Amino acid sequence: MIWKKRQSGFHKFKITSSSFLLVILFAAVFVSILLIGPRPYKGIMQVGDVARTTIKAPFDFYVRGDVNSEATSGSIERAVEIVPEVYFPDKIKNDSIYSGTLSLFNKANDLRLKKNIAEKGKVSLLKEKSPFVLKNSYYSYILSLDEEKSDQIKTSIIEIINLITDGPIFDAVEKVKIADKAESIIYIASNGEEVYIQTDSLITTKDACAIGKNLIPEYIKDKVGQSLADEIIAQSVVGNVSYDEKLTAKRKEEAAQAAPVVYYENLIKENSVIVAKSQLITKDHLAYLHQLSELENNNENRETKLYYYSISIFVLLLTVLLWMYMKLYEPKILASVNSIALIGLISFIIILSAKLITFSPLSRYFVPLASASILIAILLSSRLAIVMTMFLSIFIAIISGGRLNIFIYYLAGGLIGIYSVKNVRRRAQLLKAGLFVGLTGCLAIINIDLLDNLSTDVIFIDSLWAISNGFVCAFIVTGILPVLEYIFKITTNISLLELSDLNHPLLKEMVIKAPGTYHHSLIVGNLSENAADAIGANSLLARVGAYYHDVGKLLKPEYFSENQMGYADKHAELTPKMSSLIITNHIKDGLVLAKKYKLSIAIQDFIQQHHGNSLTFYFYQRAIENEKKEGEAKEEDFRYKSPLPQTKEVAIVLLADSVEAATRALPNQTPKKIKQTVQKIINNKFIDEQLDECDLTLKDLHKISESFSKLLAGIYHSRVEYPDPGKGSRKPKNKKGKNGFKNKSNK
Repeated sequence: MIWKKRQSGFHKFKITSSSFLLVILFAAVFVSILLIGPRPYKGIMQVGDVARTTIKAPFDFYVRGDVNSEATSGSIERAVEIVPEVYFPDKIKNDSIYSGTLSLFNKANDLRLKKNIAEKGKVSLLKEKSPFVLKNSYYSYILSLDEEKSDQIKTSIIEIINLITDGPIFDAVEKVKIADKAESIIYIASNGEEVYIQTDSLITTKDACAIGKNLIPEYIKDKVGQSLADEIIAQSVVGNVSYDEKLTAKRKEEAAQAAPVVYYENLIKENSVIVAKSQLITKDHLAYLHQLSELENNNENRETKLYYYSISIFVLLLTVLLWMYMKLYEPKILASVNSIALIGLISFIIILSAKLITFSPLSRYFVPLASASILIAILLSSRLAIVMTMFLSIFIAIISGGRLNIFIYYLAGGLIGIYSVKNVRRRAQLLKAGLFVGLTGCLAIINIDLLDNLSTDVIFIDSLWAISNGFVCAFIVTGILPVLEYIFKITTNISLLELSDLNHPLLKEMVIKAPGTYHHSLIVGNLSENAADAIGANSLLARVGAYYHDVGKLLKPEYFSENQMGYADKHAELTPKMSSLIITNHIKDGLVLAKKYKLSIAIQDFIQQHHGNSLTFYFYQRAIENEKKEGEAKEEDFRYKSPLPQTKEVAIVLLADSVEAATRALPNQTPKKIKQTVQKIINNKFIDEQLDECDLTLKDLHKISESFSKLLAGIYHSRVEYPDPGKGSRKPKNKKGKNGFKNKSNK
């Protein structure tokens, strides 16, 4: 029966569809990253690698050589030539087109009103002040018009001019010059819109006047008025655009900078040796191999397709294996979308950085894989971190051309990083871990390069890369760890140490308001820490969780016996059911305070689960005794409404909490009595099924019992009863000086 309960507790974590989809998504992303860029040809990727086989050109192909200066200059000239010149509306010229017409008709209106000047005199004066060169008959015509007719002709001429000058107008000579230089121009209108205009479509002043002449009959019906309008328009219309020399020059300069650089093409003949076996790869070799790889990828040949399929299947296989491992050994992590997202994010960053490094001058030994190993170990699980280190090392080896030495280098560094942060409690330990990672990588590289028969200077440079990688990993972890803790709501030993500070505001408040509870919590913390150490659980988490497990008593401290300190019992005047309700409510009150002080989820679990659904036995017994007076006592009314402990650490605190209270109440605190009490309480909790949902074994419970008994016997040990100086004992004769201390002469 007990075994069945243990089994159900072990498999209580359900894999959600969200977790499954997230794993599939990350697998697809990893495949995409691995397939980005050209395929590594024959497994060779970087300068300094040793060719494992002789590589010959499978066909004729060209490889880019040095820059062809002459051809590049020609490329720049052609790019500059095709840039259109830029023109914009000239406001001054546009205003001048209208001003002549307005001036002529306004002056005519003024002269028409002057009665003291003869008709011929008015014609002469108007001709003298006119901006146009017109026949005298036109001046006489204008002066003969009444004001209404004059305004109508003036308005008509202006409307016609407005229509024909709405777009760009060029002088005939200017159009010819533009057409000789380019096929098109850019006209930037007043609203900022850019319009490309073919040079053979440009409108000249002559074209505009011809258009205006055709429009005149629609506006003016009088023949003389039509002739006058035609003459005025012909003399008014001028080119209304200006050349933007600065903007044109800027665009030509941008085109020159964007012009393609032309290189010499070196022909590599079929069957010519590109690199010989055991030869050290140089930059030239790598250029030939990259070009050959790109050509084969572009050819969509059978070998390239097989490479894509094999990468996809391989990643899928690794994902399935990882899934199987986590389902068997890390079900809690696999059931958490948060945890899967964290693992995926860290893995994504590492794989992407590995891919980017292959396209950069950085060494292939500079991928910060150990930082991922350390982060997963600290945030989730050391066992999972080891598995992820193996998987990520395989991915990086694939990216680097399938090289076994790369896999060994990163696996060694990652494993040392995980080992170095075991039970990490200070950020300084992260720097120490980085040093160990760097030194391990350095030793691995020396052996790898010696096996490849590389020169001393190459080994030295590779070793420097490895040591640098270790320190970079340490700095990455130090900087990003607090961020990931906050985003994914994970509590690490480092943040637990901050919470263990007894100057925390919540603990200081407990000292003042509930000193008995504070003292009880400290003892429970010590008991929990020792017990957790005994069974290999997280002792720091158990201790810190114990410090805060009873913070809910702060709101009504006087109702809990450890805080009453000789005062009247508050429960004496309450019914047992009400007393039980007040006692059990400290769980809910504790969660309120935990959220107020922003305690982590891990600590909130201790507050919520440290009583499970256990019975408030004392008040239940009182209720049974008072059944005749208060009615039937139901057991469920006197139980906590909290979940059972889900982890070993919370279960230890549950046991320590009960054990400490019971031991403190013993009238005769002998080691034997304490041990019997501890065993009795643990057995009762086990029988009451309070430990059914955690992973404690019977062996663990035995070790916990031994730990509790030993520590409590030390705390509550019996003391020697000292004799009373006033009853039959001789008082020592100590002569003292005036200052209260013994004189030297009294020795």
